[in-house]
Amino acid sequence: MRAPTPSFRDQLSHVRQQVASEVQSEKRAFGLAVIDRWSEHAAANEAWEVIDQAATSDGSPHLEPVDLIAWVLEKGWEHHRLVTEIVPQSKALEDRAVSQAEKNWRTARNGDPNFGILAGIQNKLARNQAAMRLRVLGRQPNPRKLFILACRELFIANCGQPLDQVTEILLFAVSGAEPKTNEVRDALKASTRAGRHSAKM
Repeated sequence: MRAPTPSFRDQLSHVRQQVASEVQSEKRAFGLAVIDRWSEHAAANEAWEVIDQAATSDGSPHLEPVDLIAWVLEKGWEHHRLVTEIVPQSKALEDRAVSQAEKNWRTARNGDPNFGILAGIQNKLARNQAAMRLRVLGRQPNPRKLFILACRELFIANCGQPLDQVTEILLFAVSGAEPKTNEVRDALKASTRAGRHSAKM
């Protein structure tokens, strides 16, 4: 007698055992929380069936459960670091450099030209940091939007369609916060005036 085919929740449980052995404690805790939220979601198995059926009917490259779980954990960790480290620290570095530059400009005006040179260097570093942040994250950093767009790309490549309802489940799993109404759909909208203008053309 053949053993029953493992459900998607069974696959999550299997991966959970592997994540539990992760050496880095913060990453381990994050991964376990993601899998637990995902597994406990009422539509966890149904969401996988939607992915599986879409890929089969479209003839796109088939996405295996373990591959999807590994991808979500990787992208989810990126989302977590953006929220907790990269975005807040990047802005803090810029603000600190600008503040120190202004302080040194004032000192230079009081008679010490060396502080003027130092202030110029610090101001340039702050501008470079700001330019890098804008290039990587955009003018209004939104880690949730970046995760949504990554999911959309994955599903279009593997299923031929965006599967927004599945993305909502994954967004909840990695963030712990329920998606807002139309948040996934609205992620495609440009967030700047220039972007909205070009989208209309």
